[in-house]
Amino acid sequence: MVYSPLIKSIAFVLLSFVAGLILMFIQLPPRFEWLQPQWLVLILFCMALTKPLYVNVGIAWFIGIFLDVMYNAPIGENALALVLMTYLLIKFRQKTLQLGLLGSSLVIFVLIIFYQFLIFLMF
Repeated sequence: MVYSPLIKSIAFVLLSFVAGLILMFIQLPPRFEWLQPQWLVLILFCMALTKPLYVNVGIAWFIGIFLDVMYNAPIGENALALVLMTYLLIKFRQKTLQLGLLGSSLVIFVLIIFYQFLIFLMF
């Protein structure tokens, strides 16, 4: 059976988010809890950078609402921060992709730091 590239891309994005959700529930020993990344945020930023037609600000909003419910945070806190960071990433996507793999990774790292800082400011 032949699948279209559209179906393959959508399936890849959905499976990536499901894998990120599963990875978020893996518990590390108490000494290493600070090492566990926020997988859904990381996957969201990587997918927004590589597949902007499928992952955009609307998907960031839904993932943010999901994270608000999961973390028992005020509704809209994670959603607002994710929407802002995803918008910045999509706006400067072409410049970010020109930096190569290391530069793109650094940009995503800085966006995650800003995301955490926004959450800190809103709390």
